[in-house]
Amino acid sequence: MQLEETNLLRRHTSHNQRPNETAEKERRSGRPYRFDVKRNKFQIIRDAVNSFLRSDTRVIQALLITVVVLVLLCLALIGMNAWLLLYGPENAVPHVRDEKFFDNDAIMDIWRLYEMAIRTKDAYHETALHDYLIRYKTKVNEQKETWKREHNVETIDVHDIQDDEPPVLAPYTSSPKVGFSTLMASLRRVLNRIELQGPKDGLERAATFIEKKMKETSSVESHKRKIFEEGEASEPFDDILYLQLHRLYESEKENTASIPEHKRAWWQRVKKIAPSIYTKRFYYPLRRFHRLRRFSSEKPEETAAWFNALVDDYYGDHVTHFSTPKISEEFAPSIADVIGESEASSSELESLPHTGSLFLNIASFRDKECWPSINHMIQRSTNMFRVYWGVAQQHYYSDLPCVSADALKPQPCVAAPTTSGVMIKDANFDGAICFPSDNIRIRRIRSFTALGPAFGRYMSMLLYGGEDYMLVLDSHNRFVYAWDSRIIAMQIALEHPKAVLSHYPESYVPPEKGEFAWERKTTAYLCQAKFLNTAGYLRLVGIIIGEGDLFTENARHLKPYVIPGLRLRPDVVRPLAQPWAAGGFLFANASVMREVPFDPHLPHIFDGEEVMYSVRLWTHGYDIFSPKRGICYHFYDRPNEPKLWNEAKRWYASQTHTRRRIQYFLRSRVMGVDVLRVPKNTQDPVVMIDADRYGTGRLRTVDEWYEFAGADPVRYTVDGRWCG
Repeated sequence: MQLEETNLLRRHTSHNQRPNETAEKERRSGRPYRFDVKRNKFQIIRDAVNSFLRSDTRVIQALLITVVVLVLLCLALIGMNAWLLLYGPENAVPHVRDEKFFDNDAIMDIWRLYEMAIRTKDAYHETALHDYLIRYKTKVNEQKETWKREHNVETIDVHDIQDDEPPVLAPYTSSPKVGFSTLMASLRRVLNRIELQGPKDGLERAATFIEKKMKETSSVESHKRKIFEEGEASEPFDDILYLQLHRLYESEKENTASIPEHKRAWWQRVKKIAPSIYTKRFYYPLRRFHRLRRFSSEKPEETAAWFNALVDDYYGDHVTHFSTPKISEEFAPSIADVIGESEASSSELESLPHTGSLFLNIASFRDKECWPSINHMIQRSTNMFRVYWGVAQQHYYSDLPCVSADALKPQPCVAAPTTSGVMIKDANFDGAICFPSDNIRIRRIRSFTALGPAFGRYMSMLLYGGEDYMLVLDSHNRFVYAWDSRIIAMQIALEHPKAVLSHYPESYVPPEKGEFAWERKTTAYLCQAKFLNTAGYLRLVGIIIGEGDLFTENARHLKPYVIPGLRLRPDVVRPLAQPWAAGGFLFANASVMREVPFDPHLPHIFDGEEVMYSVRLWTHGYDIFSPKRGICYHFYDRPNEPKLWNEAKRWYASQTHTRRRIQYFLRSRVMGVDVLRVPKNTQDPVVMIDADRYGTGRLRTVDEWYEFAGADPVRYTVDGRWCG
């Protein structure tokens, strides 16, 4: 009985000790210890790994084995390459593949021509597309043969696209005998085959074709040969009606047999005189008016008669009668002196420098100098009757307006000569009456909706009424005598239909004592620029030069880029050539606003909009010069005046998007790397909006402009060829 109790006690003690031992092992190992059977399964593996890791000798042995294996592999590869070099086929010729490229730009040009031809059914567009395709294929074939000769590739007859189908188009000749419909069907099949063979990257590969094979496209050459000046119609004609008639009589000639002969003859007469975008002939009533009246017809006596009659009828004795305004004593001699020293010295009073109509494009942002500037122009113009202002007034309701009540007052102005051959020194400057308010067109814009200088100039441009010349100015300037006649004469002296005069005018500082030096022997030359590293494009810089430093030798930089269609005389001296234009002073024929209009899609930007407009002008065939003499002086120091960037809420936020648009058109690169900041195929709507209307031209390329300007868009350097 005692023995049985002892055994039971041992079993009870052993059973109680087991949980204590298990808890101790769990505490030491950090893992739950459940059964001895599981422990026995993994104990051998764990002990082997721990033993191997504790043995340094075995680790060193494993590393040595790995190194030996790698060395043997390297020796095997070296031996294999040596054997191939010594015993390989001696006459093996590497396979040279005639790599295919397709030009995305060319395809888009073809598509636009095709779409226009289908929509209008016009023979002109059919012929243009037909000629484009012929020139395109001919040049590609020539460069393809040159490439094959350079790479020693045997010329064999292969398909343009590698497949089992025969070529869609017959081999091209100088004048293939194929109709337009057949050509279009063939073109559609070619494009379909390109898309079938490369549905993902077929058209993407098109982007490099012209850049690698055709640096100067045929489309550019065709535009260079066709330079048209704007025509003028003597009477208006409905635009929609003209398009309908054009389609009826021109697009379906084979179906016009039923039209009577007298109606077809009438259409031929309409084509010769009606205004139309097809012929670049436009109707401007103002131009007809100026042919009849180049000077004011308001005589002081006639003005007094109707003015006094109105006063008597409406106000009686409460308003005084008309008194004839008089010019200052120094006005007439000053006009005669300054014109005598200018290009207009030999111009008669009825000539173009004194009678050509002039449109002033002025954008003002809360500028108190706006009306003083306009009034100064009125007081110092030779013939203010032919000067018209288009003002975008972006003012707060409490700001001074750009047109004062003084504009309603009559002003003395030059009278029409009674005989021909009259010179400026014999002009009658108080023989007629002008009312400045009749010539000022104003667009009032709330200041908090202003979007910057480019937008302001665009809004002012919309006030254009058909004048002969255009002058873009800031709203804070002062002017020399006869400024209007002198700037037109300078432009005429260049004998260049697409000449632009532009610079940063010299500074005006109101004199505290003494007189301001209005007539100077100096001028401002816009001949320097520097890159903005953060933006990737140029900022313009002007210098002051003397009369003897006209830099006539800079005209040599223009010669490689002369457009033959302009027919410029090589013996004419055109000094102060430059590659850029300033927005604060820009003079040209008014047709520039139709061909290179100001871009309204550049909000809240100052740096960049000028160089972009410079490139647009140059690629549209315009050459830019600084005027030989300044005609105005600019207020540069205006520290306490309202600034748009301090009031526009989104000024800095929207600049990023605006800069991308400028970088796209200027093909700006990353500094030090020939990589475009904005991809050529971008679809960003902020960048691409109205790109055809406000983009670059086709007479010259942007890359040619960089070469002409001496600017490196990759290294961000300027060689200083214009003035150091």
